[in-house]
Amino acid sequence: MHKHVNRCHFILQIIFAREFLKEVRMKADQVKYLVTNARNGMCQGHRAELFAVKAAKACAALAVSLTVCSS
Repeated sequence: MHKHVNRCHFILQIIFAREFLKEVRMKADQVKYLVTNARNGMCQGHRAELFAVKAAKACAALAVSLTVCSS
């Protein structure tokens, strides 16, 4: 029973985060930092920083935060 409750809680957390994700914002200097690191890593195109922005926003949404923290 305990595993079932944890699984349901996790599923509800993800559903809520998916809705909350639309409201999450990221500062321009944070995006610039990701772009700079992708460029320094010699990534081609914009996919690396786009993925990093999406991942950071998803993490913030799971933490129920409207902004991406700098850490």
